[in-house]
Amino acid sequence: MRKLFFSLFMSAIGIIGLCDMPTALAKAGIKQPLDRIIAIVEQETITQSKLDQAIAVITQQLAASAQALPDETELRKQVLNRLIDKALQLNLAKVMGLAINDMALDQAVGDIAAENHMSLDELKQQLSAQHIDYQQFRQDTRDNLLLQAIQHREVFSKIKVDTQELRKAVEEVRKQQTQQSEYRLQHVFVAVDETADAGKKQAALQLTNSLSQRLSREQALSEDQLLEGFTVKFENHDWQKVNEIPALFVEKLQKMQRNEISTPIVAPNGYHLVKLLEMRQPAHVVKEYHARQIVRKISANAPAESVLEDIRQLRARVMHGESFARLAETYSQEPDSASKGGDMGWIEPDALVAPLAQALQSLPVQAISDPIRSHLGWCVLQKLGEREVHNQQQWEEKQARNIVLERNFNKSLVSWLQTLRNHAYIKIDPAYQ
Repeated sequence: MRKLFFSLFMSAIGIIGLCDMPTALAKAGIKQPLDRIIAIVEQETITQSKLDQAIAVITQQLAASAQALPDETELRKQVLNRLIDKALQLNLAKVMGLAINDMALDQAVGDIAAENHMSLDELKQQLSAQHIDYQQFRQDTRDNLLLQAIQHREVFSKIKVDTQELRKAVEEVRKQQTQQSEYRLQHVFVAVDETADAGKKQAALQLTNSLSQRLSREQALSEDQLLEGFTVKFENHDWQKVNEIPALFVEKLQKMQRNEISTPIVAPNGYHLVKLLEMRQPAHVVKEYHARQIVRKISANAPAESVLEDIRQLRARVMHGESFARLAETYSQEPDSASKGGDMGWIEPDALVAPLAQALQSLPVQAISDPIRSHLGWCVLQKLGEREVHNQQQWEEKQARNIVLERNFNKSLVSWLQTLRNHAYIKIDPAYQ
């Protein structure tokens, strides 16, 4: 799950400014009085208009999703607190010298376009159609990247995953997987009236045990028959999901092995047997790619245009027969892979930024990519292979770790934000407290 911590804090406050504010205010019925300062956060100010804009945006979003609005006072308080939290984080990022350069911002905007199956021009057109200012969109994206960076540095990277907590989360994942399991089974039912005397019920139970032995010997049973005075029903069930199987049987099936027959299951109207023929769970297949790369970084002394020309020339040399590995060793500026001839090893697409992942997914094996703009600069890839990895245990542990990280992140973030508040200068207009 790529950039988990980023998604955990992408709340409505993170996209304030992604709509036409005057329009939003008008639709929300909010008048725009003379601006005044309602809160001071360190050196930053939060004005009445900024709060009104935020409330208008969130009001529209909640209305569009059919969610109930809190009362006006509570909504105003919640939104103001979020604005304060955001200002505190951005101020801390500034103090720490964290910044999002234009190249990283361009990459992020490009990723947003790619994830929405758009070109950059199409994204701009879409924003314009929604009355969203593109430059404001870029600024909001830059702010969100800064929030991501500061939260990762101060919160996410410091989370410790306890072994016992991880083990419990693995059990949760397995339980969820069990609910998605499918079963193919045989079912035998021996009917007996619930008002029958004890002797009759005992005879029905003995017959059920006898039929269990026949099932174990794989002797054929007809669909319906009368045996020893009891109506017996026999059914073959093709693949069924858990929610399609009577709850009476599910608990038994989840503990059974292939070709195992249950003990008699008592019901008010008779006795049941189930034989588990097969069980299957969703297959968790991970696609991995083996690739190598040549990377040329953009810097103050190496502008994007000249770096792009460098990578084009290196690609041309590869296409004319020179060794990709030797060129990577000599010219690539990504040291970990350059020392291995550009070899990146086997990697999952989720571990890569969107343009690199998309290139590897679309390239034929042994093919050389066109130049690709990445977070480092410009690069060219060669796809060496691809494979599907079936590793249920690895998948379960990965999902469980994400569950633990998400839970701990949310708790840690709240605690960290409170610590920021405790050590910050914050002054709020009494009318808004």
